[in-house]
Amino acid sequence: MRIVLALFAFCFVAQAGASPIAELGGSVVFERAADGKGIESRQPFAMHGGYRFEQADVFFEYSSFRASEGTSMIFVSREHQEFMLWARHAFFAHWRAAPYLALGGGFYYETIDTDLGAETSRETGSTESLYAAATGLRFAVTRAFEVSFETRASYAQAFVPSPLISVGLLAGFSF
Repeated sequence: MRIVLALFAFCFVAQAGASPIAELGGSVVFERAADGKGIESRQPFAMHGGYRFEQADVFFEYSSFRASEGTSMIFVSREHQEFMLWARHAFFAHWRAAPYLALGGGFYYETIDTDLGAETSRETGSTESLYAAATGLRFAVTRAFEVSFETRASYAQAFVPSPLISVGLLAGFSF
């Protein structure tokens, strides 16, 4: 928790040479199937906003996905939302293709809607802690536009399997 607070404070401290960044992207997250036997993929959408320093980025991330399954008699819909603070270090930041490592912390929550014929039940879960590590490659297309490919491992007590593994593609601007 101290790391998350330190990153939060760092994000709002005036720094010389910091430039705002904004990114949008999608990924594929692999999690255990509802039947407990297989692995299913989910496709969350993510938005980032923060600051870029010489070799490091500090940014907030919001991501979410919705998964649904069922029949006309029983239908279950799950909405998953994550809020995270990230610190990302680019190695060889001046290269056109720069590898990076990132660490993040935050929380997530889920809402589950169950339709049983004419009745609907909504269950809102509690807010749970979430930690993640990522590695990737950032491609500078122009001075202000870049594309990143990353793989991520996310840890939370309720995740099965833990960690959840994902791969993603992001496009962003540096102002």
